[in-house]
Amino acid sequence: MNKSNLSLKDLVNIGIFTIIYFVFVAIVGAPFGIFVVSFLFYPFFAALLSAIIILYFMAKVQKKWSVFILCWFPSILMTFMGHTIIMLIHGLLIAILAEFIHRKYGFDDIKGNILTHSIIGLWTVGGFWQIFIVSEQYGKLITETMGESYANQLISLPWWILIFLYLSSFIGGLIGGNIASKILRRHFSTEGDKLRN
Repeated sequence: MNKSNLSLKDLVNIGIFTIIYFVFVAIVGAPFGIFVVSFLFYPFFAALLSAIIILYFMAKVQKKWSVFILCWFPSILMTFMGHTIIMLIHGLLIAILAEFIHRKYGFDDIKGNILTHSIIGLWTVGGFWQIFIVSEQYGKLITETMGESYANQLISLPWWILIFLYLSSFIGGLIGGNIASKILRRHFSTEGDKLRN
Protein backbone atom coordinates (compact mmCIF):
# COMPACT_ATOMS: atom_id res chain seq x y z
CA MET A 1 0.00 0.00 0.00
CA ASN A 2 1.26 3.46 -0.94
CA LYS A 3 1.16 5.41 2.28
CA SER A 4 2.73 8.58 0.94
CA ASN A 5 0.07 10.16 -1.27
CA LEU A 6 -3.56 10.89 -0.51
CA SER A 7 -5.91 9.72 -3.25
CA LEU A 8 -9.35 11.14 -4.00
CA LYS A 9 -10.87 8.14 -2.20
CA ASP A 10 -8.71 8.89 0.86
CA LEU A 11 -9.82 12.53 0.91
CA VAL A 12 -13.47 11.45 0.70
CA ASN A 13 -12.96 9.03 3.59
CA ILE A 14 -11.16 11.70 5.62
CA GLY A 15 -14.01 14.12 4.98
CA ILE A 16 -16.66 11.60 6.00
CA PHE A 17 -14.86 10.54 9.17
CA THR A 18 -14.06 14.14 10.10
CA ILE A 19 -17.72 15.15 9.86
CA ILE A 20 -18.83 12.08 11.83
CA TYR A 21 -16.20 12.78 14.48
CA PHE A 22 -17.05 16.48 14.78
CA VAL A 23 -20.78 15.85 15.03
CA PHE A 24 -20.20 13.07 17.55
CA VAL A 25 -18.05 15.13 19.92
CA ALA A 26 -20.54 18.00 19.60
CA ILE A 27 -23.36 15.69 20.65
CA VAL A 28 -21.27 14.36 23.53
CA GLY A 29 -20.45 17.91 24.63
CA ALA A 30 -24.05 19.17 24.61
CA PRO A 31 -25.15 17.69 27.96
CA PHE A 32 -21.80 18.44 29.62
CA GLY A 33 -22.01 22.08 28.60
CA ILE A 34 -25.14 22.75 30.66
CA PHE A 35 -23.09 23.46 33.80
CA VAL A 36 -19.54 24.77 34.13
CA VAL A 37 -18.55 21.97 36.52
CA SER A 38 -19.78 19.24 34.18
CA PHE A 39 -18.20 21.03 31.20
CA LEU A 40 -14.79 20.39 32.74
CA PHE A 41 -15.31 16.67 32.16
CA TYR A 42 -16.18 17.11 28.49
CA PRO A 43 -12.60 16.56 27.15
CA PHE A 44 -12.37 13.27 29.08
CA PHE A 45 -15.63 11.84 27.78
CA ALA A 46 -15.12 13.19 24.25
CA ALA A 47 -11.79 11.35 24.02
CA LEU A 48 -13.16 8.26 25.74
CA LEU A 49 -16.25 7.83 23.59
CA SER A 50 -14.82 8.90 20.22
CA ALA A 51 -12.02 6.32 20.29
CA ILE A 52 -13.86 3.76 18.16
CA ILE A 53 -14.34 6.36 15.40
CA ILE A 54 -10.72 7.49 15.42
CA LEU A 55 -9.15 4.02 15.62
CA TYR A 56 -11.39 2.74 12.85
CA PHE A 57 -10.44 5.78 10.78
CA MET A 58 -6.71 5.17 11.30
CA ALA A 59 -7.12 1.53 10.29
CA LYS A 60 -9.14 2.55 7.22
CA VAL A 61 -6.96 5.44 5.99
CA GLN A 62 -3.28 4.65 6.55
CA LYS A 63 -1.78 7.64 4.79
CA LYS A 64 0.41 10.61 5.69
CA TRP A 65 -1.48 13.78 6.64
CA SER A 66 -4.77 11.92 7.20
CA VAL A 67 -4.54 12.33 10.98
CA PHE A 68 -3.39 15.94 10.63
CA ILE A 69 -6.44 16.86 8.55
CA LEU A 70 -8.93 15.07 10.78
CA CYS A 71 -7.41 16.56 13.94
CA TRP A 72 -7.16 20.18 12.78
CA PHE A 73 -10.45 20.47 10.92
CA PRO A 74 -12.68 20.62 14.05
CA SER A 75 -10.66 23.58 15.36
CA ILE A 76 -11.03 25.30 11.98
CA LEU A 77 -14.80 24.79 12.13
CA MET A 78 -14.96 26.07 15.71
CA THR A 79 -13.07 29.21 14.66
CA PHE A 80 -15.51 29.87 11.83
CA MET A 81 -18.35 29.32 14.30
CA GLY A 82 -17.19 32.26 16.42
CA HIS A 83 -14.26 31.15 18.53
CA THR A 84 -11.00 33.10 18.47
CA ILE A 85 -7.84 32.35 16.50
CA ILE A 86 -6.44 30.76 19.66
CA MET A 87 -8.63 27.75 18.94
CA LEU A 88 -7.16 27.56 15.43
CA ILE A 89 -3.52 27.81 16.56
CA HIS A 90 -3.98 25.35 19.42
CA GLY A 91 -5.66 22.88 17.06
CA LEU A 92 -2.80 23.24 14.56
CA LEU A 93 -0.19 22.42 17.22
CA ILE A 94 -2.14 19.38 18.41
CA ALA A 95 -2.62 18.20 14.82
CA ILE A 96 1.12 18.47 14.11
CA LEU A 97 1.94 16.50 17.26
CA ALA A 98 -0.66 13.83 16.48
CA GLU A 99 0.63 13.42 12.92
CA PHE A 100 4.21 13.16 14.21
CA ILE A 101 3.30 10.44 16.73
CA HIS A 102 1.25 8.59 14.12
CA ARG A 103 4.19 8.46 11.70
CA LYS A 104 6.75 7.68 14.40
CA TYR A 105 4.98 4.52 15.57
CA GLY A 106 3.77 3.43 12.14
CA PHE A 107 0.27 3.57 10.70
CA ASP A 108 -0.60 -0.03 11.62
CA ASP A 109 0.78 -0.04 15.16
CA ILE A 110 -2.14 -0.33 17.58
CA LYS A 111 -0.24 1.16 20.54
CA GLY A 112 0.83 4.06 18.37
CA ASN A 113 -2.75 4.54 17.17
CA ILE A 114 -4.07 4.59 20.73
CA LEU A 115 -1.44 7.18 21.67
CA THR A 116 -2.26 9.20 18.55
CA HIS A 117 -5.94 9.16 19.45
CA SER A 118 -5.09 10.37 22.95
CA ILE A 119 -3.21 13.30 21.39
CA ILE A 120 -6.01 14.09 18.92
CA GLY A 121 -8.50 14.45 21.77
CA LEU A 122 -6.47 17.30 23.27
CA TRP A 123 -7.81 19.73 20.66
CA THR A 124 -10.97 20.08 22.79
CA VAL A 125 -8.93 21.86 25.47
CA GLY A 126 -8.22 24.70 23.03
CA GLY A 127 -11.41 26.52 23.89
CA PHE A 128 -10.40 26.80 27.53
CA TRP A 129 -7.22 28.71 26.63
CA GLN A 130 -9.46 31.55 25.51
CA ILE A 131 -10.50 32.03 29.14
CA PHE A 132 -7.01 33.13 30.10
CA ILE A 133 -5.71 34.80 26.94
CA VAL A 134 -8.75 36.70 25.64
CA SER A 135 -11.06 36.49 28.66
CA GLU A 136 -13.08 39.60 27.84
CA GLN A 137 -13.74 38.60 24.23
CA TYR A 138 -14.48 34.99 25.20
CA GLY A 139 -16.71 36.14 28.04
CA LYS A 140 -18.86 38.12 25.61
CA LEU A 141 -19.12 35.08 23.31
CA ILE A 142 -20.23 32.82 26.15
CA THR A 143 -22.62 35.44 27.54
CA GLU A 144 -24.42 35.54 24.19
CA THR A 145 -24.87 31.77 24.10
CA MET A 146 -25.05 30.64 27.76
CA GLY A 147 -25.82 33.76 29.79
CA GLU A 148 -23.85 36.13 32.00
CA SER A 149 -23.82 33.94 35.12
CA TYR A 150 -22.40 30.98 33.19
CA ALA A 151 -19.80 33.20 31.51
CA ASN A 152 -18.66 34.67 34.82
CA GLN A 153 -18.19 31.21 36.32
CA LEU A 154 -16.24 30.05 33.28
CA ILE A 155 -13.84 32.98 33.09
CA SER A 156 -13.25 32.73 36.84
CA LEU A 157 -11.65 29.30 36.52
CA PRO A 158 -8.02 29.08 37.76
CA TRP A 159 -5.23 28.59 35.21
CA TRP A 160 -4.25 25.19 36.64
CA ILE A 161 -7.53 23.76 35.42
CA LEU A 162 -5.76 23.42 32.06
CA ILE A 163 -3.48 20.76 33.57
CA PHE A 164 -6.53 18.79 34.73
CA LEU A 165 -8.17 19.13 31.32
CA TYR A 166 -5.12 17.92 29.38
CA LEU A 167 -4.51 15.00 31.74
CA SER A 168 -8.15 13.92 31.86
CA SER A 169 -8.49 14.12 28.08
CA PHE A 170 -5.30 12.13 27.54
CA ILE A 171 -6.34 9.46 30.06
CA GLY A 172 -9.79 9.28 28.49
CA GLY A 173 -8.13 8.73 25.13
CA LEU A 174 -5.96 5.92 26.46
CA ILE A 175 -8.89 4.15 28.15
CA GLY A 176 -11.15 4.61 25.15
CA GLY A 177 -8.42 3.57 22.75
CA ASN A 178 -7.77 0.30 24.55
CA ILE A 179 -11.48 -0.52 24.63
CA ALA A 180 -11.93 0.47 20.98
CA SER A 181 -8.97 -1.65 19.85
CA LYS A 182 -10.58 -4.74 21.41
CA ILE A 183 -13.91 -3.95 19.74
CA LEU A 184 -12.22 -3.48 16.37
CA ARG A 185 -10.42 -6.82 16.60
CA ARG A 186 -13.58 -8.62 17.66
CA HIS A 187 -16.24 -7.08 15.42
CA PHE A 188 -14.38 -5.47 12.52
CA SER A 189 -11.91 -8.18 11.54
CA THR A 190 -11.02 -6.63 8.16
CA GLU A 191 -9.87 -3.36 9.70
CA GLY A 192 -8.66 -4.97 12.89
CA ASP A 193 -6.35 -7.26 10.93
CA LYS A 194 -4.56 -4.19 9.60
CA LEU A 195 -3.35 -3.35 13.08
CA ARG A 196 -0.38 -4.92 14.79
CA ASN A 197 0.52 -4.91 18.48
